[in-house]
Amino acid sequence: MIRVLHVGMNSKLGGIEIFIMNLYRKINREKIQFDFIDATEDGIYFKDEIEKMGGKIYKVTPRRKGILKNRKEIEKIIADNNYKIIHNHLNTLSYITAIEIGLKRNLKVIVHSHNEWKGKKLKTLLLHKINFRKLYNKDIIRLACSDIAGKWIFGDNEYTVINNGIDTEKFKIDYEKRKRVRNEILNVKNEDTVVIGHVGAFREQKNHRYIIEIFKEYLKLNDNALLVFLGEGDTKQEIIDKVKKYGIEDKVKFLGIRNDTDCFYSAFDIFLFPSIFEGLGIVLIEAQLSGLKCFVSEAIPKEAIITDNVTQLCLKDMPNEWAMKMMTVDNTYDRNIEITEKIRKFDSSKLVKDLEEIYFNCIK
Repeated sequence: MIRVLHVGMNSKLGGIEIFIMNLYRKINREKIQFDFIDATEDGIYFKDEIEKMGGKIYKVTPRRKGILKNRKEIEKIIADNNYKIIHNHLNTLSYITAIEIGLKRNLKVIVHSHNEWKGKKLKTLLLHKINFRKLYNKDIIRLACSDIAGKWIFGDNEYTVINNGIDTEKFKIDYEKRKRVRNEILNVKNEDTVVIGHVGAFREQKNHRYIIEIFKEYLKLNDNALLVFLGEGDTKQEIIDKVKKYGIEDKVKFLGIRNDTDCFYSAFDIFLFPSIFEGLGIVLIEAQLSGLKCFVSEAIPKEAIITDNVTQLCLKDMPNEWAMKMMTVDNTYDRNIEITEKIRKFDSSKLVKDLEEIYFNCIK
């Protein structure tokens, strides 16, 4: 059996966590097993499910609590367990300790870029640039979820785009789910109510402040609307306060992290996704699979646009311009979509096949 050591799983749910688990649940675990480095303070997301599926989780000192201790503990884990493959999932190159150890010990090192980054932390950007030079032209296996993510981490080094895997059948519009969620969870009694949805962690990248500004303008055009947020994160309280400031608490619902997002896509009428930057935007693909009309920023990579239901707008536009575009949508449009080649590329069975081949080739 091949045991692959994964690095980069966080304590909060995000794109990396979803990607890994979509792969892990379907990969042939009689031939390939996943283990994980946990460098978080709160424990990695999906911990219980990972252990049920036979994965080992190694707790190490978080980097911020001891850089040298973090390195020594990872070195010991790799040495004691004789790993041959280490799969690193990252958004920036600000932390590459496991990559450096893997290269030093002649492991097959996979570096997997899951995002572009336009954050404001100068320390992160400086470390990224320093480590970019360290890894340039090194003998590593370079993977990315999109060209934007690939160029951000690898520059002009060659890389392979691996599409994030999704259960494409799961996210198809389901009118029974739609009725149940709207009636029982969202308390929407009027069929004409337009439900606008967003799925994403509350952090700067996802641009929740702008979402509230857009929705405030939308309500001026159509008061019969509801905004629904799925997700948690550091900026959530700020957004709650902003909603209260505008006096629209009865028009906005914060439902936290849900394991039934497929049901909510069916319940939504519009998907709003004005991210400041994205490596791909897996939730946008899920929304499109549900046949939703989607309004997104120009920062969304072209690979994530897989249907004709996506309207890209500029973040420099005034919020009322987004609102007016969204007013062209009612909730009676046809939600059934044609399964095209663009959609098939994201089927989880293809992801599993691609990664199994990469892992087997590493051992060869």
